[in-house]
Amino acid sequence: MTGYIGFAIVIVCVFGAFALGGGNLVAIFAPWHEFIIIAGAALGGLIVKTSPRTMKLVLKKAKGVFTDKLPSQETYLQALKLIHDLTFLSRRDGLIALERHVQEPSTSPIFTKQPEILARPALIQFITDNLKIVVIGGVSVSDLELLMETDIETREEEIAAPQMLLSNTADALPGLGIVAAVMGVIKCMASISEGPEVVGERVAGALVGTFLGVLLSYGFVGPMATNVEMSNQEEIRMMQVLKAGIVSIARGLNPKLCSEYARRAIYEAQRPSFEELEVALKA
Repeated sequence: MTGYIGFAIVIVCVFGAFALGGGNLVAIFAPWHEFIIIAGAALGGLIVKTSPRTMKLVLKKAKGVFTDKLPSQETYLQALKLIHDLTFLSRRDGLIALERHVQEPSTSPIFTKQPEILARPALIQFITDNLKIVVIGGVSVSDLELLMETDIETREEEIAAPQMLLSNTADALPGLGIVAAVMGVIKCMASISEGPEVVGERVAGALVGTFLGVLLSYGFVGPMATNVEMSNQEEIRMMQVLKAGIVSIARGLNPKLCSEYARRAIYEAQRPSFEELEVALKA
């Protein structure tokens, strides 16, 4: 939702202020071919830079700017409650009791109580894969921790690619706007004998290319790249929180202490207090 709001503000402020200042919006939108030049060149460059698999991830992350919700304090609370409930079950019935829950998390009464976690497939896979290792046994806590750190590093590298590609595309857009503008100037100079009105109109159309390149870069694609980067950071942070909890389960700590280890891995701005966690666990 914030993506829609942010881009709406950009559009309204830029074009609305231009119109209120006496500008003619027709002059902006009439040279539509300038947009095709810039957008087409940017898309073509993006296709050259990446593989089909990574392109799918770029499209998914770009869509997420409008649809994904960054983890809130409630999301982290649900993660802590999930760790607590899984630990409680393993302490009461043994680690083997976790097996059916990690095999089918979508039908597990423990996982389904935390819908915000269940709605994030990457987190569910991280939890279940590592708890399966805990259930199987024979792995030291240090080896389990190393295994999870490898998992997190791999995920971090994978999801960093879309942000880098979007950022590179944003950097290229002003230059592509100049390309469109130069082509407009060439067209203008070729028609200089047609009179000042025609020349003025085509000069304005050429300048639209520069305008669009800069606007698309700093008003749209650049912010999308930053949003993707922040989303990635939040996903990795959530995995670090879950890692702290899973390691605590493997150590055989009590449920409240496992939740506390996980709570300490949350950034202060979103970390629930000790009392808030207590209330949530009792509820």
